[in-house]
Amino acid sequence: MLSRGPLLGLSLTAAAGALSAGAILVVVYMVARHVVLVRRTSGGAPQSEGKKRPIVKTHVDAYMISLLVSDLLQAVGAMINVHHVRVGRTECSVYCTAQGVLKSLGEPSAAMATLAITIHTFCVICFHWSPSQPQKLVPCLVISAIWLYVSLYVGIAYALHHKPGHEFFQPVPYWCWVANGYPEERISAEYIWLWLSVFGAVVLYVPLWLVVRGNVEVSPWRFTWCPSRSTHGAAFDRMRQSLKMLLYPAVYIILVLPLSVTRWIMFSGHDISSTWTFVGIVPFHLSGLGNVLLLLLTRPSILVFGKPQERGTTKMQLSRMPEVFAISVHVEEGVYDETVGDKSKVLEE
Repeated sequence: MLSRGPLLGLSLTAAAGALSAGAILVVVYMVARHVVLVRRTSGGAPQSEGKKRPIVKTHVDAYMISLLVSDLLQAVGAMINVHHVRVGRTECSVYCTAQGVLKSLGEPSAAMATLAITIHTFCVICFHWSPSQPQKLVPCLVISAIWLYVSLYVGIAYALHHKPGHEFFQPVPYWCWVANGYPEERISAEYIWLWLSVFGAVVLYVPLWLVVRGNVEVSPWRFTWCPSRSTHGAAFDRMRQSLKMLLYPAVYIILVLPLSVTRWIMFSGHDISSTWTFVGIVPFHLSGLGNVLLLLLTRPSILVFGKPQERGTTKMQLSRMPEVFAISVHVEEGVYDETVGDKSKVLEE
């Protein structure tokens, strides 16, 4: 039977998962409601008008959908702790297997999606990569690879190691996950992706910040150091807005760091009290809530948020800009690049 401390920790973990799941479902409701309203109000509009408002408009939109799906799976897995609290113990059962599967699917895929956002932001800012709007091959390949990996890994590992009386997903000890007898599977299934995402964010953040400040110029084959130079104007606004996407890996680092510290201590052979175990795991299960708040803060127009008439006004205002200098302006729907002789070509962040 679980003592009062672990029961409280499991309750807090389940509450964190419920907050994340609730926030994600609110976003789903808002998107669905907006789509229904748009279809109702444009019932008499031509077919081409409806095509102007796709749900997924940019690469980041696709990565965000994948990230939110991962967060939802992770949150539901945390909410299964309610069952452990209700029965007063954690034991091998259908609930235990379900929790292990959900955690093994959601947690590494969330780390991979966060890493994809970091790399995408790095390419956009440092190399001025602007894929055309209809080009969805890259995010489709990335997202397919993420879910194919986690699905095959969980399915194959479960088929190879799960035996009656020797389950692959077992209590560890307060919730259910990969059993203690499979340390290599634990690392390759989740920890390597959590730490790779954190490492990638830390390594790429420094050059991104220097580029935004104007201290580094990036040409196709080299980096040029400009210690006294700073970036201003529309180009700076574009890069600063793109840099907001690094808030996702930044928040991810903050939420993963306590969990990672406790795991490193355990790997070194030291025991961790239940209090510190839950201090590390509870914030980790708030990642869904954190990503939803960042979504509303950094990309309010993502997934067709915002009023269509406002977006039309923005495009009209941009079309009236003088075509003298090559500028890039970040607006709700993306980055509109206006160059001499090229009318408002839509680029993607």
